[in-house]
Amino acid sequence: MKLLNLFLLTICFIIALDCKSQNDQDYIIHINGDTLRGTIELLQPELSNESIILKTENNQRRISSNKFSRAFIDNTFYSSIRNGNKYQIMREIIPGYLGLYELRYENNIDLK
Repeated sequence: MKLLNLFLLTICFIIALDCKSQNDQDYIIHINGDTLRGTIELLQPELSNESIILKTENNQRRISSNKFSRAFIDNTFYSSIRNGNKYQIMREIIPGYLGLYELRYENNIDLK
């Protein structure tokens, strides 16, 4: 019985480590529902467009803010929210239906 408990504990520990390593990686959720994983770099907001750079092992892509709905970058959630006539990338402060988001302005450098 002790051997079975030790085996189950070991399996749970390995699964927990695997889940943690997958969750530490940055990702975005594309508008078609696909999850794209890699290293993500937020670009400075521009007057007409906002975008990010997704770097994977094989390539690097620039993705516009109207092509994804949500991103997880450096343990922080970002959402692409329509504000007027353009989609802006906003940092999520309080999640939920009536969530609170932080707006990024043109030529603003986020030091966090």
